[in-house]
Amino acid sequence: MATSTYEDPDPSSIVHAAIQNTPKDYWEMICASRADKDPRCSGSYFRCFDKTVVDKFMRRVSWEPYTHEAVKAPARAFIARYTTNGIIGVGYAQGCDPSIEITFDDSKNTGYVEAIVEANDELFDKNGFEVDFTVMIVGPDGDGRERVYTFHPGDPIEPSRLKRHVVIYDDTSMRAVPHDRHGRKMRLGLAMELGVKWVKIRRQDQHT
Repeated sequence: MATSTYEDPDPSSIVHAAIQNTPKDYWEMICASRADKDPRCSGSYFRCFDKTVVDKFMRRVSWEPYTHEAVKAPARAFIARYTTNGIIGVGYAQGCDPSIEITFDDSKNTGYVEAIVEANDELFDKNGFEVDFTVMIVGPDGDGRERVYTFHPGDPIEPSRLKRHVVIYDDTSMRAVPHDRHGRKMRLGLAMELGVKWVKIRRQDQHT
């Protein structure tokens, strides 16, 4: 875990303003993705929380500035220490079975896809450990105002640079056609050849 290295006059106020500047549907989607009780949950999450509790939790904790090699300018990060119920839900792709199936996902509409894997207990237990801090990443929107990009228990990982929209050659029509990777499934080994380094883990029995 990296440490905070610079000062802000009131870091919590900066985070709260960024939350207010974030489109409501996007903020709700992030909260849902971090809530164990929501079917949209994937990646790192808060155990036994629903999206409403996650929302309130993020607004009530105290934030301080934070630096990490995975967060590049103009984005910046803040950390809330001693938070509860945080579970790591990401794994290094090279540590996983290359034959498992992943699903490409761009629910945040970033233009890049992440790899989601429905994990069995063995894979989850290998990666799903508890952490006691939460990181919030904020950055400018189109108007230059700071908004929330994401937040999660634990340290950030390098963002995916695998493009969602690409052009591929179709053997049937024998021409180049547009291709949307969002929602597409493939084996992890092939996804790694495309550049996937991390997988977001969703436990198979998480919502049953």
